[in-house]
Amino acid sequence: AIECYLKINDKTPEFYKALNNLGYSYLEKGLNQEALAAFQRSILINPLWHAPHYGLACAHALLGNSSASLASLSIAIQLN
Repeated sequence: AIECYLKINDKTPEFYKALNNLGYSYLEKGLNQEALAAFQRSILINPLWHAPHYGLACAHALLGNSSASLASLSIAIQLN
């Protein structure tokens, strides 16, 4: 799945949903730092969509960044 989302991102870098899915694919593989970057890029494109904020919260939590995780989770809840 990662390769597929990377190809989509190469062709349409503004496709924030593909970046979000890429983030979750990275999380499934334990690539938490890469997931963090994918969620952040998705948020830059569409900051009002709740899903990547939730994914960012998960990535931060897995990286041990509890305060950043809670901040991202709070944003996701507000947007949903």
